Amino acid sequence: MKYSVPFDSRGLHFVNGIFKDILGPGKHSYSTWFAEHQITLVQARMPRIDTSDIDLVYKSNPDLVSQTVRCIKGSSNTITAVYADGNLKDIFSNDESRYYWCDTFTITIEEIDPAKDIFVAQKLVKAIKKSSLGYYDIMSEITIPAKHTGLLFVDNEFHSKLEEGSYAIWKTTQEFSVFVEDKRPQELEIIGQEFITKDKVTMRFNGVCEFQVINHQELFESVSNYSAAIRREVQLVFRNQLEALTLDQILDDKTNLDKDLIKQLQSKFDDKLVVFKSIKLKDIILPGEMRELFNKVVQADKEAQANLIKRREETAATRSLLNTARLMENNPTLLRLKELETLENIIQKVNSINVTDGVGGLIDLIRINKDENSSK
Repeated sequence: MKYSVPFDSRGLHFVNGIFKDILGPGKHSYSTWFAEHQITLVQARMPRIDTSDIDLVYKSNPDLVSQTVRCIKGSSNTITAVYADGNLKDIFSNDESRYYWCDTFTITIEEIDPAKDIFVAQKLVKAIKKSSLGYYDIMSEITIPAKHTGLLFVDNEFHSKLEEGSYAIWKTTQEFSVFVEDKRPQELEIIGQEFITKDKVTMRFNGVCEFQVINHQELFESVSNYSAAIRREVQLVFRNQLEALTLDQILDDKTNLDKDLIKQLQSKFDDKLVVFKSIKLKDIILPGEMRELFNKVVQADKEAQANLIKRREETAATRSLLNTARLMENNPTLLRLKELETLENIIQKVNSINVTDGVGGLIDLIRINKDENSSK
């Protein structure tokens, strides 16, 4: 009986169900009088052999099969990269055996120990991305943005500090985590914190604090969740300082209060780890009733100031009139000029002026006006 094996395939030759050999491309003839022959075709266009029969075939006669097929055994503790003719074709990290055609491809391997170097070499990263292999199960990519730093922990132990850039890390039995931290000055806002002043007034405040972390690694290792620790200390410093003062002291001395706050806050942390650049009390928020009383006090104060200004102006005006009267008392000409000035001001407010010739003329004018009114 004749069998044909295509040029891009190989044939697994079984005689009476037992593996005999691997057939290359071409035509093959066998007599079926005394034995049953079976040919299983396997594609050979790709280096890796993807069939479940190959494992049994290789174990049945490794010396014969190894002339055509190469077996590569992996390990969960190492990364195995397989190259065919110098190109990356497979990569895995589990305890399994994989098979590759070695008669048509030059097969080489590279074994990598992640315990010695957890980072994937950039050359290998490019090769993995260039290939059609899915790499999300074998490595993770991490990007550290500009003006940031990364802290890499492996099995909960600090491993290394990552500067800005891109990194690839092997996914193995080791657990890793990366914390990305900002190297620039940071601003922390405290909003709506309630406190009681020394004179028993309940109110709230808004504050802002600017700080910069100098050594992220030591601060991260010395203080658990340092961001929360800084926020907590800022709140306590604000509250302790404000509760020691009366309401009037807080409102009258906000500038010096800010200076005292930053000194107290910096004393809580090592300046080699974190530096506090500024801390400011932005707003004091009075409760509703207290705000109304405060507004009334301010209004009364402003009204008193307005009345005082009004009295000063009246006093100045009276003093000016007194001086004018003294001048006119000894100067008849000045008095006459003042009379004419007053008369001019009055005339400007009069619509019409009637000039009469003595009492008789006045009587005639009255009679004329009376006749005109009666004719209307």
